[in-house]
Amino acid sequence: MHVFITFIVFTVSPLIILQIIPSEIMNVLALQGLNLNDLLTKFALLGLAMSFLTFLKGFMEETSLSHLLISLSSNIFWLVITFFGLGFGNIEALGITVISFEISGISNIVTIDLRVFVYFTILTTFLRVIHSILNYKQGMFKK
Repeated sequence: MHVFITFIVFTVSPLIILQIIPSEIMNVLALQGLNLNDLLTKFALLGLAMSFLTFLKGFMEETSLSHLLISLSSNIFWLVITFFGLGFGNIEALGITVISFEISGISNIVTIDLRVFVYFTILTTFLRVIHSILNYKQGMFKK
């Protein structure tokens, strides 16, 4: 079930959004430096990879080392997806996005600072990694 939800939300939805958004809006965003087509296509590819990890995790026994490694990979991958989303496709920005555009000859620069969400996501990912390790150790203890 988790695989289908992940696949629909992170892979199918971005591709549907690309079909729904009018081309005029896409052109305006492209002029402002935000290539929405490229952004959503990359997001869909990341979603496909995340769906694959979720699919693999469903076949592993929770006490196996393979399950632990896939769980850790999945947690780190969520971090990458979050950085990608918060940086509007620029992972290196780590939550700081600069959009510049020109209206009537006047240049405007908008800076969006979402670093607090980046720090929160790093903390959350760290806690999820610890949770995965503890679940693995608890499963090994029960064996």
